[in-house]
Amino acid sequence: MNEYLEQFEALLGYRLRPNSEGEVMVKCVLHDDRYPSLAINVNKGVWFCHAGCGSGSIYSFAKRLGKALDI
Repeated sequence: MNEYLEQFEALLGYRLRPNSEGEVMVKCVLHDDRYPSLAINVNKGVWFCHAGCGSGSIYSFAKRLGKALDI
């Protein structure tokens, strides 16, 4: 299994189902989201919130959540 996939799932607390290119859209946990606005690429280990919360590496995402990564 993909290491980034496992880490994003651990940070979010649920299973992700990325497409064949490693991309998935989910509701952003950084704001009150009605519709999926958080784009995650588990192949590259990056995220982008289309609602304006930010973007960056899995490390910056963990930091924004106030959680530590187990890498």
